[in-house]
This record gives sequence, structure tokens and C-alpha cells, in this order.
Amino acid sequence: MQHRPSRAGEDRNSQIGGPALTGVLGGLAGARVATVVLGLCAVVAGVLVLGLPIRDRHRDDEPLLVAIRLVMSSGASALWSDRKLRAVTLATTLGETGIGALPVVAALVAQSHGSASLAGLLVSAFAVGALLGSLVYGRYPVGDALPELRVVVFLAGVGLPLVLVGPSSGLVAGIVLFGVSGLSYGPLLIALLTNRERRSPEEAHVQVFALAAGLRLSGAAVGAAVAGWFTAYGGGWIAAAVAASQILASALGVLLLGGFRRLVGTDSVSSSDRS
Repeated sequence: MQHRPSRAGEDRNSQIGGPALTGVLGGLAGARVATVVLGLCAVVAGVLVLGLPIRDRHRDDEPLLVAIRLVMSSGASALWSDRKLRAVTLATTLGETGIGALPVVAALVAQSHGSASLAGLLVSAFAVGALLGSLVYGRYPVGDALPELRVVVFLAGVGLPLVLVGPSSGLVAGIVLFGVSGLSYGPLLIALLTNRERRSPEEAHVQVFALAAGLRLSGAAVGAAVAGWFTAYGGGWIAAAVAASQILASALGVLLLGGFRRLVGTDSVSSSDRS
């Protein structure tokens, strides 16, 4: 299969900068201001999407909602019909539920140390780790031909350091653990976007990206909401749940991809990948 150039770098800055900005704003101006700014960013993004050109495959007189439904249904079909694309999308959606809860963990851990403003520092450590991981991987792209394998490995890499996060771990240790977790998150995003870029068919390329990104955003929102209900249990327990979500997502990816033997096989599209 001919590989198209990956657009991982275009999405990576927002994925890394968003959590960092939210954490810093939460620490400096409070959670309410951070939430409002985050919501405004989403609104602006939605408005900007309306101005994007969409390839015209329908009659000019066709109702807009009908055209959108037909276009997006082709993306959903493409997303589900490719085994590797489907597996990676489901696994990373599950993993993103944990990432959505990560700012809650940071706030609780920081509060246990007597200053809620330290939450921004913890989330920023994760973001810096993600950036460094991306830069290192960009310089040494090990396993570039096997993005699915990289996804399941880096999902586990995000989760394992968070097992040790808790109020008793100490602030410095918490910062380090968040940073180490982030080291895997940056390359994970690159591998995820590479999978989408290479596996999505040309005629539904944009739709696959939009649907898969929407699933991950929904997963993050669910994770943040669920974590909010369990804040009484403390940051340590929620951090363990976040870690478990990453490890389970990695295991789910391996299962859906047919085991490690198939993961390290050829990356070309075969008849077994379209099912």
C-alpha cells in the first residue's frame, strides 16, 4: 500500500498545548475561567469547521443535511471496514477516557499538597513530556512501518507511570511521573494519526479523520465527567483508574488486532484487513 505523508505534526501541537493551557489557566485563574476558555475554543473551532471546503459529491440542489449524512456515513463505513483502523480507533477512544480524567487527577494531587494551583504544573509536565517524546521519536522513528504496534506499546507506556501517582508519592515524584507518562503520549498521537493516514481510503479520508477524532473527544469528555463523580476517593484512586484505562486499551488493541504475531506482520492491506 502506498503511504501518504502523515499529518501527525499538524494535530500534535493542539493535543499537547490544550491540556497544558487548561492546567495553567486553572492554576492561575481558577477552574471556572479555564472551563470557559476551553468551551470558547471548542465553539470557535466549530465555527471554523463550517468554513472548510467539502468535496462536492452531490447535486447542488440536494439538502445540506442529507449531503452531510451521506458523506459521514461513507466515513463510518470506511472506519469500520478496515480491521486495523477499527481496532486502533476503539483502543485509543478507550484510552482517551483516561486522558480526559488526568486534569482531575492533577487537581486532586495538587490539593493534597496544599495548593490547587500546582495542578497546572503537573499537567504541564505531562505536556512537556509529550512534546519531548514527539521530538525524540521524530528524530528516531523506530517502528514507523508498524504504527498499530506502536499504538498499543505507547498506550501501556502512558499508563504504567501513573500507577505510582498518589498523594503519598510526593510533589516532585508526581511531576516526574506525569512527565514520564507524557513521553509516551506524544509518540502515541503520531502513531495514531499515521494509522489513520495510511489506512483510510482516499475517498473518505477527511471523514475518517473527523469521525475518529470525534470519538476520542467524546471519550475524553466521558472520562472527565466520570472522574468528577469520584473525586471524594482522592487522586491516587483516580490515577490508578486512568492507568488501568491505558493498559486495558492497549490489551484491547492487541486483542482486536489479532495478537502480537499479527501486529508485527506486514503493514500492507490484505483481504483480512477489510472485514
